[in-house]
Amino acid sequence: MKKFIVYVFFIVLTAVSIYFSYGYVQSTRFDPTAVPYIEQAVAQLSRWDIDYGEGIAG
Repeated sequence: MKKFIVYVFFIVLTAVSIYFSYGYVQSTRFDPTAVPYIEQAVAQLSRWDIDYGEGIAG
């Protein structure tokens, strides 16, 4: 019975660790300047300005 409790504790501890590790990785994935740049680029690209789009893509 003691082995079973240790096994369950290990499984729960592993699941909690993976949950918090995944949350940390997701929160630090982008540089803080990336989101404003993406919002600006999407706004410009949605205007269908070919010269601007070629500048970003090229």
